[in-house]
Parts: sequence; structure tokens; C-alpha cells
Amino acid sequence: MIDKLIEIHTSSTSNIPTGFKRYLYDEINWKSRMIGIIGATGVGKTTLILQYYKKHFNNHEDCLYLSCDNIRVLSLGIFNIAQEYFKLGGKALLLDEIHKYPNWSLELKNI
Repeated sequence: MIDKLIEIHTSSTSNIPTGFKRYLYDEINWKSRMIGIIGATGVGKTTLILQYYKKHFNNHEDCLYLSCDNIRVLSLGIFNIAQEYFKLGGKALLLDEIHKYPNWSLELKNI
């Protein structure tokens, strides 16, 4: 299960622009257990979280990026993915497009 998600993660995180930082980058308390970033389409939310990933993790063993509108994520469920990933030693999940995932708030609460 995780192998396919790692493939998706790798393709999504391979070309992260690092020449600039999104303006909110230094405003966020990245030590919080859960962070939610909201904003209009195209303002740079995905770039922001991928820049954080690149700077602080840059490997799928510690941090996994997932877009919750991906069919594989939808079929497996974020709770099941998180449970399996953390059993394997993962430390953080970056969940993009969570608003497109049904019952996202319940699954996040249970994670």
C-alpha cells in the first residue's frame, strides 16, 4: 500500500521551487501538531508545504506528502494510510486538498 503512495509522493516533491519562500512561511508555528492552511486556489499553499518538506525532511521515510484528491488516497483512506505509515516509522504527513476528501475532519481527529 505505502509503496504506491511513495511513488506519488516522489513525483509530487521532485521539482519544488526553493529560490523564494511563500510569504506566510515564517509566520507559521511549524511545531504545532496539526496545521491548517486555507486560501484561494493558486495562491501557493501547495508550494508552501512542499518547501517546508524540502527544508525539514526531504525524504519519504520521515514525511509523506499526499494529495487527498488522488484516487489511491481516496480508496485507501487517510486514517488507514496514516496508521500504516506511522507504524513504519513515519513522523509527519502533509495532506493537500483535504477539503475534497469526504469525512476529512473525522479521520483527522482519529489520527
